[in-house]
Amino acid sequence: MPGVIGLVLAAGAGSRFGGPKALAREDDGTPWVELAVRMLRDAGCATVLVTLGAGADEAVSLVPHGATAVLVDDWRDGLGASLRAGLGAASALPGDALVVTPVDTPAAVADAATRVVAAVAGPLSSALARAVYRGDPGHPVLIGRDHWEALAATVVGDRGAGPYLRAHGALAVECGDLWSGADVDRRSQRQGYRVDARLEPQGNRVDRRPEPHGNRLDRYRPGDDDDLVEICVRTADAGADATGMLPDDRLWAEIFVLPYVVRHPEFASVVRSESGRVKGYTVGTPDTVAFEAWFRDEWWPERAGRWEPGPPRQEGLLRYAAGRGRGAEPYAAEYPAHLHIDLLPELQGQGWGRRLIDTLVDDLRRAGVPGVHLVAGADNAGAAAFYPRVGFTPLPSGPDVRPFGRTL
Repeated sequence: MPGVIGLVLAAGAGSRFGGPKALAREDDGTPWVELAVRMLRDAGCATVLVTLGAGADEAVSLVPHGATAVLVDDWRDGLGASLRAGLGAASALPGDALVVTPVDTPAAVADAATRVVAAVAGPLSSALARAVYRGDPGHPVLIGRDHWEALAATVVGDRGAGPYLRAHGALAVECGDLWSGADVDRRSQRQGYRVDARLEPQGNRVDRRPEPHGNRLDRYRPGDDDDLVEICVRTADAGADATGMLPDDRLWAEIFVLPYVVRHPEFASVVRSESGRVKGYTVGTPDTVAFEAWFRDEWWPERAGRWEPGPPRQEGLLRYAAGRGRGAEPYAAEYPAHLHIDLLPELQGQGWGRRLIDTLVDDLRRAGVPGVHLVAGADNAGAAAFYPRVGFTPLPSGPDVRPFGRTL
């Protein structure tokens, strides 16, 4: 692939994995960094860059001869810092495009990278393309030089290239026939991993039978958080995509989904695709009063300082988060539980919303909860049509919200 630079992203702390993935090895001792570089070289990348941050002092010795280590001083800021550093290093080199892969896909195959590049009809310098696996976005990703500067300006915190790729209509290249596309987020996923067969980690599999189109109802897992963040952002604007609406998209999730899976993972369910990615979820709490007090006293104080007031929408969200607390929810007396539910557009209208609601209702009933409520925005017409169909009754409210309750 003349003119294409390879980039391995390996700067993260690997908090869920238990340590920097740049230091990870296969059972036979082969470093994941070596596997990623080898894959890109086999795909035809003569030049390969490897971003390093957490554990860099040790990891630099694992970078194969001829590949270039790029040290990321601000790696603690999140994925965006790693990608920015890689884009910056590539900008100083000759080349029309980058092929980007994370270090935590040790079973990735070179054929996926070559297929993504070959699918581009026009100049590589203006190309945007990514591998998908049965329709689910994955890696490698091809980014033409014309996009590097603009993309680098958008990747902040844990926000990677995904929103930019969606906004600019990146070409989706199906690679599910080549390998699973699964990344490895936790060490337990390595149990039973058959690298030679390029199969999905056995630890990802569940006993539930796959549903039509390869999706299935499943329980939340700690490794699902990145998918939950993406879904939350892509549905946050009254059911529409809110990507780019705030300086840091993650703010939505820090208020409306992540605190729930931290406090009550047992009440979180997801719709999981065949490749393991999450496309929809429901989260909730059985005790709104206790949850809001915890949010006010423990969750939000540790996070509030990350964001300035900013644009009006962000200022409103920060004001809402700061105002949460005991007594702030007027419906909790009659309906003690509350929930949030979000589905990506491709799952809507297929019955998954009802199934997620039914699962949470069953969980709440077993916990002895007498009622559950939720609050949607007044401009969310989809919510107004959906919730009465799944047993919820509209509740009295002001003009800005649409609350619903259901007796259990």
